[in-house]
Amino acid sequence: MSTLSRKDPLTRQEVAHLARLARLAVTEEELDLFAGQLDAVLDAVATVGQADVSDVPPTTHAVPMTNVMRPDVVRPSLPRDVVLAAAPAAEEGRFRVPRWEAGEGFAGTRRGGCWSAPGTRCLHRKASRRTSLPS
Repeated sequence: MSTLSRKDPLTRQEVAHLARLARLAVTEEELDLFAGQLDAVLDAVATVGQADVSDVPPTTHAVPMTNVMRPDVVRPSLPRDVVLAAAPAAEEGRFRVPRWEAGEGFAGTRRGGCWSAPGTRCLHRKASRRTSLPS
């Protein structure tokens, strides 16, 4: 892969290549227009790249961030029988949920026990219609 020297303006062929990579349909007139516009953007980026940042520490955010979440501490939760008593349906110590069929708001297909969206594959070995609660 070659690197573009900023001394040379973008050619129509380079803009056409970028348009093909981005799957953009551009006209012949747009090739010239976009070449000039992309040149201006690349020049601006090159100017920013010339800034002396040797004394700037690497950062992940533009402003300081603090963690506002509480510490992860194990605490008692509701007992299983209390939670299941409030559930619309329970079975074998689990929530019972209605069966979900294709066509009910999901255009997926069933493969090997899992529902998969079109163009995807199931990552589970077996899908369960019930969710277990921790003991």
